[in-house]
Amino acid sequence: MDPIKNRSKPRFLALGLSCLATFCLCGPVLAQTGPSSVVMAPEPVVLPAVGLEVQVPNDATGFLNVLNDVPTLEISPSLAHWHLLIQAPQRRTTASIDAQGLVGGDLPVDSLTERVLENLLGSYRVDRSSTDAIESRARVLLREKGLVVGGRPASRFYVAFPDREGERVRMYTLVDAGAGQMVSFDLMCDPADEREARVAYLAILRSAQFSANTEVAVARAVALEVTEALISSLTKSDYLKAIERVHGQWARLSVPAETGSTIDDTERGYRLIRAWEGHRGEIDPERSQALWNEDDRQRGYLVQIDGRVIERAPGQNQWNTIDTRIIAFMSYDRAHEAWTANTTFRQGGQRPVVNTEFGLRNGQELHVSRRGITSNTFQPIVPPRGYISQVEFYLLPQLLVGHEATTAYGMYALIGGDESIRYRQFELERTDGIAAWRLTADLGDDARSVSLFDAAGRFLGSERGDGSTWKPTTQADLLALWQRKGLPTRNQ
Repeated sequence: MDPIKNRSKPRFLALGLSCLATFCLCGPVLAQTGPSSVVMAPEPVVLPAVGLEVQVPNDATGFLNVLNDVPTLEISPSLAHWHLLIQAPQRRTTASIDAQGLVGGDLPVDSLTERVLENLLGSYRVDRSSTDAIESRARVLLREKGLVVGGRPASRFYVAFPDREGERVRMYTLVDAGAGQMVSFDLMCDPADEREARVAYLAILRSAQFSANTEVAVARAVALEVTEALISSLTKSDYLKAIERVHGQWARLSVPAETGSTIDDTERGYRLIRAWEGHRGEIDPERSQALWNEDDRQRGYLVQIDGRVIERAPGQNQWNTIDTRIIAFMSYDRAHEAWTANTTFRQGGQRPVVNTEFGLRNGQELHVSRRGITSNTFQPIVPPRGYISQVEFYLLPQLLVGHEATTAYGMYALIGGDESIRYRQFELERTDGIAAWRLTADLGDDARSVSLFDAAGRFLGSERGDGSTWKPTTQADLLALWQRKGLPTRNQ
């Protein structure tokens, strides 16, 4: 069956963000941690209050939060084997320590860390009736002084302490960020996960950078605020206008030839975007409506992206293809979302390999299940601020152009096979001529794209960091071109 001719069963690759299609994320970075190494995500997370940037492990999520009025970075892996809080309390004129170990003041960092440790050990004293030094039920596993983190003085301890289920391990590092400002790196884990947590902890610490000029960090915080303000102001009419602009949009992915002739371009793939109002149950079109439950009948917005990417099999006169269909749903109140993604890999004449993904979010609880070459289930941590659903991410270009605010936007999203929610940033600018709007997506190095739109918000094309381009087309023109070039338009 021909997927270009027959829209009922297309299997195309969804390459991303509606008109942007920027899922070519940067390559991972290795952060050395002694004898071991951790694959780190390329995009750092930022604590603007002290100009701190840290990288997080590739399988972890980091996001900015405020806990008890204290600026906080929360970091944890997808499987939640450990949890790290990086906190920067307000500067204090005298040294002080609260119950959570948040400190500030003018004492040396080693002395302040010693006070935190003493308070922690004291809270687990065997005999509380005396003020003398008495045995503690908490055990010191490590104590290190005179350290340097991000070019700043630091001090550290590891402690095992009892809890209701047996024992927990706490890894605590205090860093003097200057001007009386202290930053704490406070990790908790179970003893069974201590080695894994320690390796990740040290990798994060070694990636830390304090910038004397916090303009970049502040800009990211502002971008998140701007996006949150925009999303909270959107009405149903705004979403429906964006849906109208993208529905039925075909686009072709290719590497332009130097001749300027389409027939000489190197074809990479194509996609079709559809969007509509409907029910959550529509994310699984194979499931009969007669089997829908109350949740399946929930109404909201849906976006479907079908696509194909191709490459010639090495040394063969055959093609490797990746065909994907993604259908995403978001409720009208944004509190709920769900999606399905089905990807089929065909390598030459070999048997197809199928991967499936199902995601479900209710509020800040997100569950993702994957089945195929590898199968796993994980729960990415949803940031309390700045998170957007997959539906909003796919509609984002039209939502931004419709808003007509020329500024930088930042958000957190789980897209394109990631196992953690990551920060993304875009900038909207006005231009002259037919292309009235330019939207730049900067996800790092190779993950940069520039997309153009006319005054009505219609997609005119985009250039990606790898030299390929997306160009709008029609079903008939795409089919004719691919057939003329002898490219695979069938499930082959």
